[in-house]
Amino acid sequence: MRLNHSVANLPGVGPAYQKRLQKLNINTISDLINHFPSRYLDYSHTTPINKLEPDQEVCLKATLVSLTSVRLPNRKTLQKATVTDSTGSLQLTWFNQPYLTNSLIPKQQYYFTGQVDQFRNQLILNSPDFEPIKKKQLHTNRIIPLYPLTAGISHKWLRHKISLVLSSLTIKEIFPSSLKSRLPIDLNSAYHQVHFPDTQKQLESAQKRLSLNDLIGIYLKSALTQLDWQQRSATPITTTPSLHNQLLKKLDFDLTPDQQQAINDVFTDLKQTIPMNRLLQGDVGSGKTIVAVSAALQVVKQGFQTLVLAPTQVLAEQHYQSFSQLLKPFSIKPLLVTGQSKKKLPTAPLVIGTHALLHRPELIQNQKLGLVVIDEQHRFGVLQRSSFFNSVSTPHLLTMSATPIPRTIALSLYGHLTISNINTLPKNRKPIKTKVVSEIKRPQAYQWIKQQITTRKTQAFFICPLIEDSSSESLKTVKAATSEYQRLQQVFPDLKIALLHGKMKPEQKNTILKEFKSKKYDILVSTPVIEVGIDIPNANIMVIEGAQRFGLSQLHQLRGRVGRGEHQSFCLLFSSEISTTSLHRLKLMEKYQRGLTLAKLDLQLRGAGEIFGTAQSGHLDTQFPQFWNADLNKQAKQIAQQLVLLPKPQPQQLLVSLNPNLAKTTSPN
Repeated sequence: MRLNHSVANLPGVGPAYQKRLQKLNINTISDLINHFPSRYLDYSHTTPINKLEPDQEVCLKATLVSLTSVRLPNRKTLQKATVTDSTGSLQLTWFNQPYLTNSLIPKQQYYFTGQVDQFRNQLILNSPDFEPIKKKQLHTNRIIPLYPLTAGISHKWLRHKISLVLSSLTIKEIFPSSLKSRLPIDLNSAYHQVHFPDTQKQLESAQKRLSLNDLIGIYLKSALTQLDWQQRSATPITTTPSLHNQLLKKLDFDLTPDQQQAINDVFTDLKQTIPMNRLLQGDVGSGKTIVAVSAALQVVKQGFQTLVLAPTQVLAEQHYQSFSQLLKPFSIKPLLVTGQSKKKLPTAPLVIGTHALLHRPELIQNQKLGLVVIDEQHRFGVLQRSSFFNSVSTPHLLTMSATPIPRTIALSLYGHLTISNINTLPKNRKPIKTKVVSEIKRPQAYQWIKQQITTRKTQAFFICPLIEDSSSESLKTVKAATSEYQRLQQVFPDLKIALLHGKMKPEQKNTILKEFKSKKYDILVSTPVIEVGIDIPNANIMVIEGAQRFGLSQLHQLRGRVGRGEHQSFCLLFSSEISTTSLHRLKLMEKYQRGLTLAKLDLQLRGAGEIFGTAQSGHLDTQFPQFWNADLNKQAKQIAQQLVLLPKPQPQQLLVSLNPNLAKTTSPN
């Protein structure tokens, strides 16, 4: 058995189980052992029957006294068992499992695990798992792994298959033996202990080792990318201070010190023969666009082409309008390219577009391409294969992101980039008043919203976590956009309401957003699809339903969709079910306006997983970001720096072993 073999090679995995496993992205043996537990139950200690309490998760070591199967009126069956230990007896029940009469043998000892229930003042164990007592338990009397599942796949079945694989092969250590002393546990042991931990301490060592693998992969990728980038050559572009001053005079606002510093950084980079690879981080509404416009003006006036890439058509159109307006005095007219653009378009010195631009090579002047600006680059998976970074002369690259990332995380994600930060907001930008609203005050809030819309002629967003109502028990109280859209039409019969969600066709979404921007609608009910790049100055109210389901960084991104105009803006956070911890977290939104501050708090409260989820949107395919910390970051960086010095192609081969998705490219993004 090998890691790259299909799971079909495992006994008991036929076509039906293969299809089910595919839904969990499990196709190979490697996929199976990398399907890690989402949580654990500690059944490593047994509890005497006389010490049981309601709602307790327990493991019993008891002898089966009797087992009967009773047919119920609805053609279902009920299995009842009595078990004893030295302290007392207990009743166990199962539904529709008549085979148990053959599986469980009276007078034999078993381990039983499950939650203690109370029925008619009597304690029972309902539908417990069980195993005969043997040397090595798999499902009982140990720390039990619980996995992400799909229909037709049980925890027990998955445990059995993973155990079979781990007992049949040894996972080879991927790092040189010289690094052995720096690793918390060897790789083979890490896989065994993360799936079937012997102790809590060994589980933590395994998780730390696999977290370290994640981080080393990212730092190694970063180091290899940096090496590759430094070996490239770019055409140095002379910047003209007088030209920049002309642009500044045309502006109806003054640059903040951070904006001017970022422009200086970019101008310095443009003059170099090694291509610029700079990340411009700025909070929502901080004014990153003017930095890109300043750079584009210099590049175009030197006779080179600039490309500006945006993740959505709406954002591409907004950039097109901004660049057109600011560069009109300099006789520079951008070309807009989207999926709906004509087949035949003229080439232009400044081209702005969505990912559709990457499929229009005739519009890209490779020999004269001087600058590429990418907005929210993590949303461009196809960019990794784009041709303009593989030409003889590499263009300068400026990446912009409104996703705030704490420094320790940014260093691991973007260690190969130089970073400019815009921390100060433009003058006269009013802080968005944010309020956590209790369910009891919902009618009062609705009345206030209606008053604001009718008297101030403002507009409102209503954001829902789901598109449609869910049958899942845990999501039953979570608002869905489609049903909320219908409900709000009854709440606000005199207002015009539109619906927007991710399942709509791009043309439909763009039409709705344009109509909302032109004030055709008073309220837009939407999923978080509006998170990136929507600039509607007249929208001053943001209502977020199920706010506890979002991280602080994502809430901040959503909040940033309002507050673009001159009037006071508001953000209302609703949550029907909220714990004390969640309420404390949401209250931080009332207190803090800066995205970076909230991202740091998110890192403390929820771990790095939230930051990476927002920042990379699945791009890194990492397994244990929640365990990342500054010490682990430092250790991973030091190890990666050693690995990158190994003779070729060893570093690249190691990256393939650590993270195949990262290894597919060493492109600048």
